[in-house]
Amino acid sequence: MSVLLIEKKNIEEPMAWFREAAQIAGNWQKDPVLNGYNLVSHGDTFYYCAADDTETFFRFEDFSNNYFEFVDTAEMIDIAKGRELIFGYFSDDTCSAEFLHIKDGKCIREFREYSDYPQDNVDLGCEPAFSSWADVASYVERM
Repeated sequence: MSVLLIEKKNIEEPMAWFREAAQIAGNWQKDPVLNGYNLVSHGDTFYYCAADDTETFFRFEDFSNNYFEFVDTAEMIDIAKGRELIFGYFSDDTCSAEFLHIKDGKCIREFREYSDYPQDNVDLGCEPAFSSWADVASYVERM
């Protein structure tokens, strides 16, 4: 599962913002069952649901897990363009996870754990506290 939260600041059309940030062609379609929108591009599915007006973030889910995983931290800072961005991903199939929290143009929390590539594991910053990929999975499911 992959979830991207982006601060609402200066984003008037969140679905257009996501298409540009992920560099995906396609149109969002109203989901007939869920209270949100789906974007299907080349077999990959993304979901967006308009949040309550009092919330700070727009929420996007990448059901394909193909677009933001393994993205370099500097590139995620660029995607945020000065906004607060929180990204969480986990795979219980590979026992891997990623978590990035970007604020004020800096990454204030980065946690990456890959069972297949332990040399690429990263644990910088302290909040939220994670000791393993499973902690990230639990956190992402509540985001």
